[in-house]
Amino acid sequence: MQSSFNQIIMNYISKWTIVLFLSPCIVFFSCKKNSTPFLPKETALSKVFENDILQTEYFYSAERKIERINYYNEAGDFLFAFLYSYNSDGNVVLQKQVDIQNKVAYQTTYTWQTKEKISKEETMPLFGTDSAKITTRKKYIYDLNGRISKRVWTDVQTDKDLNWQIFEYFDNGNLKLSESYNNGVMPKLTAKFQYTSSITTAPQSLFEFSAEPLDIFILTYNNKEYQGYFYNNAGLTTTEFTVLRSNVQRDSKEFILSQTQTEKYQKPVKPSKIVNVRYQYIDL
Repeated sequence: MQSSFNQIIMNYISKWTIVLFLSPCIVFFSCKKNSTPFLPKETALSKVFENDILQTEYFYSAERKIERINYYNEAGDFLFAFLYSYNSDGNVVLQKQVDIQNKVAYQTTYTWQTKEKISKEETMPLFGTDSAKITTRKKYIYDLNGRISKRVWTDVQTDKDLNWQIFEYFDNGNLKLSESYNNGVMPKLTAKFQYTSSITTAPQSLFEFSAEPLDIFILTYNNKEYQGYFYNNAGLTTTEFTVLRSNVQRDSKEFILSQTQTEKYQKPVKPSKIVNVRYQYIDL
């Protein structure tokens, strides 16, 4: 259970807003009313490369919502994709994980308590003995500032808390800390990530286009350094590493175009890993 939960955490480490409504007509002329409002272009993430190999690819609908994200392995081979559907408020309500033939393997539904706050998500496989049965349920808890402070994995039968993550933020909303716990006989810390502060936040359009209720990538977009730790059942550190980001290149709107990511491993000791990350954007 602990190792699989740690993998979930690593996978996480791995709404847009209408800004203006402009009438297409000038008051001195009469013209046919256009039912589609004009929206100023906004910048969205398109592709992420690591060492010039495509790792993530984003596709958007005509309504300017993420409709598909493709994921690739270190060799650039397709792994899987997420497909998204939304409600009338623009919040994601359905995510499907598909293979290269677009066959659905997993399906996740999202329930919102308000337009701004998600209450839970539930995932079911669409294969094997548990096909079409809910196997994973997560609940979300918010702090007084309206930010997600806790995400809880619960038993789908008893609703008992199984594992959870807690989140702390800097005053500007950037992520400061995440800790993961396993609820055994005694709750045990299984993983921790500590982020250095950053004066600036990610460009607003990245928040608006994100389909994730809690998007770690965006919340740490301008972070220069973070430390990661994993622990065993005895509470001893089994893994300790530091990630440094340098050589950051930005465009005139402060979107990151490229950066060097250096992963240094203190425990167990092994050679550092250097990754050159490059980002492409699209104006929608």
